[in-house]
Amino acid sequence: MIKASIYARSCREEKSPALPSIENQVSFCQSLAIRHSVAVQPAHIFADHWASGTSLPSCWMAGPGPARPALSALIEAIESDGIGRVIIQRPQVLGTSSEVLTNLLSFFEATDVWIIAEPDPASFADEPAAAFPSSLLRQRVLYDTDEERERKAAARRKKAEEITRLKLKIARLEAEISQL
Repeated sequence: MIKASIYARSCREEKSPALPSIENQVSFCQSLAIRHSVAVQPAHIFADHWASGTSLPSCWMAGPGPARPALSALIEAIESDGIGRVIIQRPQVLGTSSEVLTNLLSFFEATDVWIIAEPDPASFADEPAAAFPSSLLRQRVLYDTDEERERKAAARRKKAEEITRLKLKIARLEAEISQL
């Protein structure tokens, strides 16, 4: 079974429905873990309370300033414990600045970590700030379970086979018509 971790964050400045309480985020993420058949040990649940999405993890900071120690602990767990999935409720939980998000994206790609999240039902027109993290991280986000991805891939293969069959049939019919 793939090892996973949960990361949650709250922030005084970012009061919105997209960033609910830490407890609600963790509970939501635990249900996603079950749905995706991944194991989350209690030691791999990380939460930064009252931390801005623009703050770097403390392990990446060069000097003093606001930090995110739980995000730093998550990074260390990925490096030392073989975490393969990070479960979040919404992409903006990981960060809201390009510096934080691009560094995390590079780190996740280098360590082959995938993000598990629920597709955001809210319209980005209602909350435009949510669009930036979602669009930047989408290449590493798994919204579907492995089973759902396989089912969709099988449906795509079946449609491709059907298209090929129909093209051959059309070519055969065109050949018959041209002989008439």
